[in-house]
Amino acid sequence: MRVLAIDNKLMSFPSKMAIVDSDARVVFSCKTHAGILGPSWSIVRGATEVASLHQGLSFTHAWKVRSELGDFNVHRKITWLTRVLEVVGGPFDRAVLSGSLLDREFELMFRGAIVARAHAGLMSLRDHHVIEILSDAKGIELITAIAMVCLHAEHIEEHAI
Repeated sequence: MRVLAIDNKLMSFPSKMAIVDSDARVVFSCKTHAGILGPSWSIVRGATEVASLHQGLSFTHAWKVRSELGDFNVHRKITWLTRVLEVVGGPFDRAVLSGSLLDREFELMFRGAIVARAHAGLMSLRDHHVIEILSDAKGIELITAIAMVCLHAEHIEEHAI
């Protein structure tokens, strides 16, 4: 099991965050970019962009993802009490990230197994999630980072002033 963490200011502008390993080394850098058709995010490993996410125009949140894993979409499923994101297409087709009632815990399921889980610290001006990568399969860290960026982007939009 590998442990990663996200620690970012909720009201930072432009919004950016780092996903770090247990030794506080940056694994992924993530940054938002304003766009005419909606926001986009880039995810960088080292000096290489490994994914870009573009929010489409939709009543539900939908992200078009181009990454080293291939091209796919991430859609928010409509639920009443919890947040659920589903990957459509690509090597992680039908992977589902589901959250708890208060968005403090998440699980990433793929092919019937939990491959990653995240839990958040107490509410504060910083958003802190500890992410446990439970699978050694290729691409799990990146798909988890993509899903967490989608969640973070939704959280920012919902709490925009």
